[in-house]
Amino acid sequence: APMSQEELQAREQRRAELERKMEAVRARQLRGARNVDSGSSGSGSSSSGSGSGSSERGDGVEGEGAATGADGGERGLASLVNIELLRLETPARIGEIWREYHLDRPAICAVIPGERLTLLERRARANPRFVFPLPRDGGVEVMYMQFSWPHCMLTSLGDFKLRQENAAPLVMMTHYAELVAEKGVGLMHAEVDTDRLTTTEAQFAANQIQLYYLGRDSHWSMVETFNRDPAAFDFQKLLEQLDSLHAPAS
Repeated sequence: APMSQEELQAREQRRAELERKMEAVRARQLRGARNVDSGSSGSGSSSSGSGSGSSERGDGVEGEGAATGADGGERGLASLVNIELLRLETPARIGEIWREYHLDRPAICAVIPGERLTLLERRARANPRFVFPLPRDGGVEVMYMQFSWPHCMLTSLGDFKLRQENAAPLVMMTHYAELVAEKGVGLMHAEVDTDRLTTTEAQFAANQIQLYYLGRDSHWSMVETFNRDPAAFDFQKLLEQLDSLHAPAS
């Protein structure tokens, strides 16, 4: 059935909001690039080391923005929820409230233990890009993701190759660390272009990102290879790993 005028307007508003957030991320990337050009040191060099994921797990919570890391964009977590009320709750209840907030919204979420969010931040800053296959419509579509902490943009690899930094985001994730120091809880909120990706597919994609950035050393090593030695990256191996995962429900 054709969309009503209200549905069309709501779709355009969602798309415009995603594009606005993507522009903010691009601006952050440009500022970061200028800082690097002017001689400031980047946080990525701190985690180069031997290249194994295990070398980072015992480092505690130090690192750029790791302990406080409250900058989830211009407005932060307070743009979504009442932080002061959340501070009165237990970590378990915070997770429940966060998931309840996302029910019936064109968005997905995650509750991440504080130390895991700290590790994700460190790795995302050091190795911000990756690709992975997403099962869709009986086949597979290759997705491209890029961190600009605390944000992570997800789009199709085909669109990224065609439009580069102007590729339209399918998912825009934001990570929040405001409650990490006090409650040991990190939060993730992701807006989804539901005209082109279902929330189930978006959740599968978010799980893939956590799998490769926070999973086994063999998964993390693929992210490092993709960023540091692209010629050695084995995409066929990535496809083989997909066979052991559950595809999103249709």
